[in-house]
Amino acid sequence: MCKMLCDHYSASLLDMNVLASDVRETEQQKHVDQVRDDAKVTFLNQIREQIQSAAQLVIESRTRRAMIAAEMAEDGELEGNQPPTTIGEGGESEESTMQEKIIQEKEELERENDLIKKFGFTFDEEGQIILPEITEEHPLVREQVERVTVEARNHEVEISPEMYCSVLEEAIRAVITGHQTQGDPEFGGWILDNFPLTRDQWTMMTERADKLLTPDSFIILNDPDPENGELLKRWAAIQKPPIKLTPAQIKAVEKKKAKPASEKTGDGSLLWTSQRNKRMPKTKYQPQWNNEF
Repeated sequence: MCKMLCDHYSASLLDMNVLASDVRETEQQKHVDQVRDDAKVTFLNQIREQIQSAAQLVIESRTRRAMIAAEMAEDGELEGNQPPTTIGEGGESEESTMQEKIIQEKEELERENDLIKKFGFTFDEEGQIILPEITEEHPLVREQVERVTVEARNHEVEISPEMYCSVLEEAIRAVITGHQTQGDPEFGGWILDNFPLTRDQWTMMTERADKLLTPDSFIILNDPDPENGELLKRWAAIQKPPIKLTPAQIKAVEKKKAKPASEKTGDGSLLWTSQRNKRMPKTKYQPQWNNEF
């Protein structure tokens, strides 16, 4: 709708979604880079601690296996020196104990091998464990860093009201420059869409002493039947001369405005206008905000 208004009144459209796209991408990339750098330090320390703990578990496992092997050897020697026993004198109990030790040794070996494989442990000629060098390129570090980096990319960064207003000021001054070049009145002649959406943005925008960013008027649009575009059609019909809308135009506009409830900051779209032949008023506007703000 804002595009149609601008075309109808020969005004400049200042769509904040478009104006702030470069700033938003820059801030998003800064956020991703910061998260990645912090993650590298965090996971480097965590993986080093995990490797130290895993190495200690391997050492303890090897010690327990050596003890189990010694016990099994001792049991075997004792058994060889004793006379044969008859059933019922403990033969079954001794065999069961031996099987338990064999199973215990096997389980210890499996856990040990799993840790050696996961953390890349090696051993010297004397059987002492050698810890791998942990850098940013270590597979375990890279895996964790990539995970949080993807999460950071999917998280939309909030731009400060100051940044938004800086972008808006640059756009309005470009409009003023264009008016001066064409010999038109400096102020007015623009429509601002998709901004402000919060109290902080409104305050930052309107409390400037020069009132450069303050529009002459604002309109809150809320279509009760967005699928049929009733509000859009009523607005077009009362224009002089009336504006004829095609079904494709209605569908395109309403598709853009239709968002899930979780993504909306209010009940409708906020449209700001500034007339070409009027200077900025000195009064402060106080719009009626929804309860969400």
